[in-house]
Amino acid sequence: MTKKWIVGLGNPGKKYERTRHNAGFMAVERLARLLKAELAQSKHDSLYARAKVGDISVALILPQTFMNDSGASLAQWKRKDGLDVASLLVIYDDMDLPFGKLRLRPSGSGGSHNGMASIIEQLGSPAFNRLRLGVGKPADPAEWADYVLKKFAPDEKEGLGSMLGRAAEAARDWISHDSFERLMGRTNA
Repeated sequence: MTKKWIVGLGNPGKKYERTRHNAGFMAVERLARLLKAELAQSKHDSLYARAKVGDISVALILPQTFMNDSGASLAQWKRKDGLDVASLLVIYDDMDLPFGKLRLRPSGSGGSHNGMASIIEQLGSPAFNRLRLGVGKPADPAEWADYVLKKFAPDEKEGLGSMLGRAAEAARDWISHDSFERLMGRTNA
């Protein structure tokens, strides 16, 4: 049976719920509802659920380490459960994309995202799929750290819902895609 892993990045705890940095968590939670899976099990410093899409077994994972140490949880999944970077999709917030924009990529650097840098370091490879969720950013770099830890504004609610819905659908389609290039073109349009 084919196995795939979908990881949403965020920070655990009520304090960080619905913040920009938790967009990855929110997208995977939306995907879990779409796949009728409950993110209630705990393993390898993460919450997770298992789902099936056709003959593909999928693990949905929300690391419960803080964002900057996201890779520690995934290293455990790799060591103890055989997580394969070629079958991994990581969903996370990206300030370099305008609010609501999605970007699906087959690999890349961590850029300025500490969670992605941690994953690349801990897994020993940048060669995994990623779905970046645009959260926008303020012009002043001094505001960036606080910005990602702020909750989405009430006037962003509709746009956030749309982005999370499109992200969940893109992740579901990634599970059984026949052409990554076609899926990338559709998602990134």
